[in-house]
Amino acid sequence: MTYANVRYKNAGNDEGDVLNFFNNQLRNLVQKNGGDNTFSIVSEHCHDKDVEVPMNTKTKLKLSHSAHSISQIEKGFISMTLFLKLQMNNRFNDGDIINCDKDNIIFVGFKDAVEVISDAQFWVDGKLIDGYNQSEMIKESFAYNSIRSADAKKGAPHSHSLWESVQCMSPNVCGVYIPLKKFADKKEVKVNMELIIPFTDQLALQAWRLYPNRILGEIEEEVKFSTEGLVWCQLQPQTVAEINKFWDPDPTKFNGAPFVPITNHFTQIDSEAIIVHKCSQTDNANGPAAGKYAISIVPRGTAAGAQEYYRYELGINQLQVKEAKVTKCLTNCAGFGIKPDVMEGILQGLQQPIIIPAQELSKFQFESRASNNSLTMSKSIPLRNATNITMMFPFNSNDCTVFPNVMYEQVRLTVNKKMYPETEFDNTWDGRFVEYQLQANELDELEPTKEYLESISNPQTGVGPEDDPHYGKRRLFDPFDNTSFGINFQLERGNSGYVFDGIDTGSHAITIEFKGTPKFKDGKTNPYLYPALKINGNSLQVNDAERETPLPEMWVCSDTYWTWSVEDGVRYYQRGIPAGYD
Repeated sequence: MTYANVRYKNAGNDEGDVLNFFNNQLRNLVQKNGGDNTFSIVSEHCHDKDVEVPMNTKTKLKLSHSAHSISQIEKGFISMTLFLKLQMNNRFNDGDIINCDKDNIIFVGFKDAVEVISDAQFWVDGKLIDGYNQSEMIKESFAYNSIRSADAKKGAPHSHSLWESVQCMSPNVCGVYIPLKKFADKKEVKVNMELIIPFTDQLALQAWRLYPNRILGEIEEEVKFSTEGLVWCQLQPQTVAEINKFWDPDPTKFNGAPFVPITNHFTQIDSEAIIVHKCSQTDNANGPAAGKYAISIVPRGTAAGAQEYYRYELGINQLQVKEAKVTKCLTNCAGFGIKPDVMEGILQGLQQPIIIPAQELSKFQFESRASNNSLTMSKSIPLRNATNITMMFPFNSNDCTVFPNVMYEQVRLTVNKKMYPETEFDNTWDGRFVEYQLQANELDELEPTKEYLESISNPQTGVGPEDDPHYGKRRLFDPFDNTSFGINFQLERGNSGYVFDGIDTGSHAITIEFKGTPKFKDGKTNPYLYPALKINGNSLQVNDAERETPLPEMWVCSDTYWTWSVEDGVRYYQRGIPAGYD
């Protein structure tokens, strides 16, 4: 019964072949030192720009340093400070929120800090590396980091914003917490956001470890920064009140906030969300006045034991970026020197190219939109070592890191007349679908993040049985963030780019077709066509006004590779398979 656990821990059969354990394992616990005791981490500014870097301008970042013979790319990271000037689009008055100002907090930041980079290229010793020019870095970084394990994200401070960390106001996020009252009267709020971006959080560098820069040359990355990947949300006032109570347990102060049905998931910057707009004090516990949405009325204990009450009212608002710039940007390059005989050995070894696996994402947009009855889309493109095709469904035109579940049935992908998988998915939330997604993303033996698992398993409308009172009813409040959804179709047997086993059609275009049917087909129950909510008197309702959905997208992940050699230096191959690996 414990065999699978033992295998997962890589414990092996140490108690069986004892002689092998002593001769081959214990003797290798201490390794021979090929270094020369000169390890260091050197910090470098953006060297081709002034200290302040405006958005949407290019700058170069050093990923290696001449003080090192060997660069430890897996230990290197970018540390930066992003200055933002933010504003709420819809006005609310300063006095409307001041009564409960401590319990109403806004978060703004990135799901993953690397999503601040929108474009990237690489240079070695001042020479541009041909073949790599990624202009979809935000979506590529989202696709890569959204399917990483929970452990990988928890151990990187200021690099990832897990939903559970944001909701408990953890400092271990790539974003900031702002009191809602600061946005009153449409004031512009200035914040500074600290971001840490490990070099290997980028898909192209995921397999880089030790890089011999003394032999191959100093590597730089030319990047462009953007705020398009920012997300925001209001924290649940009840949770914030509990945190405040922990830090300041004064019984004479406001001792609790209500649970309010605000937008309980990440929202893309410049998109609308439901937040608290007013918190009024009253001395009676009767229901809300006409035209007001009173969420809850909570007693406030006073020294004399008198009772006071607070009424929370909701509104729809939109957070916008009025100004943004990078005020501080450092690359922290880790590395060390090596002994002369080791340098000579590496130099000899690099007479033959070393192959470093990589992957790259390409985005394609369909021309047809979804309807209430079905969705059929097709695209004719060539595929190059395609490992996965992921169908993405933006709900708003500016969505690039926020994608809720579309709730489709009879879902299938056909590539050159072959179905993937061979039996269509019954829907986009049941056990078979979830297991397939975990396997396709190499997560079947790892712990996925809660937001990713919720996104692929938690339907937004009651799905059954049909006699269930919640069947066919839209869920107006999400229990957890569910905005990391995509339908990933696996085309390669696995190993994440280490086996060139995907579909390659050369320059020949083939037809890729996606089909699906919405589970529910009217304006109140179809969450893809009608995702927005509205406040109507004293209740939340689905906003079933006519809207044109953005065009669905197809993200193709392809195996690519780097080569390191003395003769050719560092090269990137967007197409093809290394000689001897086909």
